[in-house]
Amino acid sequence: MSLKTLHDLASVIDYEALLNRCLNNLDFAESMLALFQGHGGEELAEIERACSNGNMQAVSQIAHRFHGACANVAAHGLQARVTELRTAVLDGASEKTTHCLAELQREWQRFITAVATPQ
Repeated sequence: MSLKTLHDLASVIDYEALLNRCLNNLDFAESMLALFQGHGGEELAEIERACSNGNMQAVSQIAHRFHGACANVAAHGLQARVTELRTAVLDGASEKTTHCLAELQREWQRFITAVATPQ
C-alpha cells in the first residue's frame, strides 16, 4: 500500500483524531491504517458471508468488532455505516439490512480507493 500523508486521506479518515490517538507519531498512524486496511477487508467479508447465510447474530457481533476498529483509525464514515448496519440487524429489518450492507460496501470501496490512489 502506498500511503500518502494522512492529510491526503481526509475524505475517509479524521487524520487529526488519528494522529492524536497515535500521540502524533505519523509512522505509527500509517501502520495502524495499513493493519486496518488488511483486517477491515476481512471483517467486511465475514459480514457479507454471515448476511448471505442469514446469521444475523454473527453480523451483529462482527459489526460491533468492526465498529471498534473503525473508531481506532478515525474512519468515521465507515464507523457510521457499520452502526447503521448493526442497528438494522438488531431491529430485524432485513430490507434495511441489505441496503445498509450495500452502503457499507460502497464506503469501504471509497476508503480503499483513497488509501491506494496517489494524489
